[in-house]
Amino acid sequence: MASTWVRPNSGRYSVVGRRHPPPFYRSAHVSHSAAYHPPAAGPDATAARLPVLYLAPWVDYGGTAKGTLDWFRWLDCERFTPSLITTQPAARQRMLPEVAPYATELWELPQLMPGGDMPRFICDFVHTREIRVVHVMNSRLGFELIPDLCLLPRPPVIVVQLHVEEDTRMGYVRYVATRYANLVDAFSVTSRHLARTMIEDYDVSPTKCVVIHTGVDAEREFAPDAVEPKSGLGEDGRAEILFLGRLVPQKDPHLMLEIVAALHAETDAFRVNVVGYGDLGPELEEAVRAQGLEDVVVMRGPTHEPARWLAGSDLLLMTSVYEGIPYVLFEAMAMEVPAVAPALPGVRELMNGAGGQMIEVRDDVPAYVDALRALIESPAARRAHGRAARARVREHFSLERMGTEHGALYERLLARKASNPEKGLAG
Repeated sequence: MASTWVRPNSGRYSVVGRRHPPPFYRSAHVSHSAAYHPPAAGPDATAARLPVLYLAPWVDYGGTAKGTLDWFRWLDCERFTPSLITTQPAARQRMLPEVAPYATELWELPQLMPGGDMPRFICDFVHTREIRVVHVMNSRLGFELIPDLCLLPRPPVIVVQLHVEEDTRMGYVRYVATRYANLVDAFSVTSRHLARTMIEDYDVSPTKCVVIHTGVDAEREFAPDAVEPKSGLGEDGRAEILFLGRLVPQKDPHLMLEIVAALHAETDAFRVNVVGYGDLGPELEEAVRAQGLEDVVVMRGPTHEPARWLAGSDLLLMTSVYEGIPYVLFEAMAMEVPAVAPALPGVRELMNGAGGQMIEVRDDVPAYVDALRALIESPAARRAHGRAARARVREHFSLERMGTEHGALYERLLARKASNPEKGLAG
């Protein structure tokens, strides 16, 4: 890619006088707003704010997209002006309108241009907006552009956020760590386990691995006393078990169904609500019918209201093959819903003895059945686990802390870059 960048006559853009300014949209899914203005002459608070670009593949329902929304909501807008660019086609971008009020600019590139034009656009955007920090989250194009961004006249700080390594070890953790680690200023990783993996398995410098847990809004969005449960739950006296997530091999919904069938052979005092969508959805529905479990397992489809489903649930069931620290577990703990989940490293790091039962052997069906039956039969135990879970996430995993720690990380990296401005590609 050429390293000559065109700067439009409009120069730097900023927005003055509003905490959450209306953004400048370019998206087929979100209406446009031309509320973006050049800065007024003279010093003002806006001029001192640091422009940050967040690169993401898309913003739809799911844990990482929820993390994108939380980042925009909780990054200190008095210190930073964040913008969003999405880089991969998606049939739906249902959380994009929720991000929009917090983004200075929002560009959904797959709706606007062919893929071959995106690298030039992104590099021009970074250059003309004088972006100081580029935060890359799961964007393959963002990763591939790291060397080009480092060649800009005023290269930004590069922060790569990573959540989880796939069980095949063929995902983005390996890809970025083995190709671009020398060019990345810092990795924001969401668990101590992932930090150890990067340091020990991929030889990433410990100074570059910063653990910033994603967290949960336990005071408003996921506050039990403030959320109205979904209607129809709990009306027949059965315990409501929630299976919330994408219906994909990572989440192993077929293991969930095996557990449910075994549990149903011992008790009928429960119902499982499957809330989510994915490639395995149709065959899971067929398996439910084939086993005659339609009254026990109810396929509910996707949701943008996980808090309401949790508010009406007694237990959360997880059967994942691998996880980082799952968003759904943060949310369940905040809502005082105990979980029965595999003892994966990220799950263990989050629960730490609070909030339910961990299954040591991930596919141990009898262990799941025993844990679920014990909690179904003891509302008092569920309440105790739920209170302990909520206390833990409120103390250790707030979104305010996540936003503050990211802001502090950006400022540390910018200060270091300012003290060593000649650092190049070999740095």
